[in-house]
Amino acid sequence: GIGIAPEDLDLIFDEFAQVYYSSAKIKQKGTGLGLAICKKIVEFQGGRIGVTSELGKGSIFGFEIPYEISTAENNKEIAKAEVVNAEGLEGKRILLADDNKMNILLAQTVLKKYKMVSDVAYDGVQALALFEQNHYDLILTDIQMPEMGGVELTRLIRAYKIQEKSSIPILGVTANVLQEDRDKYIDSGINDLVLKPFSEKELVDKIASYIVSR
Repeated sequence: GIGIAPEDLDLIFDEFAQVYYSSAKIKQKGTGLGLAICKKIVEFQGGRIGVTSELGKGSIFGFEIPYEISTAENNKEIAKAEVVNAEGLEGKRILLADDNKMNILLAQTVLKKYKMVSDVAYDGVQALALFEQNHYDLILTDIQMPEMGGVELTRLIRAYKIQEKSSIPILGVTANVLQEDRDKYIDSGINDLVLKPFSEKELVDKIASYIVSR
């Protein structure tokens, strides 16, 4: 690549961050999300990512993730534990509500892998409008959002005039580990919580537990 100036190195892992240099012959393309997603994936696994760069010469990116030394026995245990039961999920429609575009992208990647279909809302107001207009098998909503959060959204859905729609399974996504707050979320009508950071297996297993037999 063209390299990165020292004063810009702290910015490039931020969401939507891009750097431009007038001397560059090739203009950068993309959304500025790639490195932010890489950083989040690495940090989810307890690792760290970094870069060394010199403007005009190029960049070297690297990451470290701590893992235990593998043995044949624990390989079998891990493989068994990580099996995802995705039977019955293909074609299911999920409404994603989150104001963080990177969280949406990560969730969509998992859903697409298991052939689920998703619509996106970036706040509770948009989510409620989509809920009223369409049929969904499950709603995955962040708790904290602008305009309307996941708790208020859930209360409005549970009070909806059409019983079949109002009983839709709702999973709340939160990093809040306080039991008092988690109880409040459940009391609002949210069926269950997905705690950040979540693994692919945790998310898919929880979705399957609420919609496969519905």
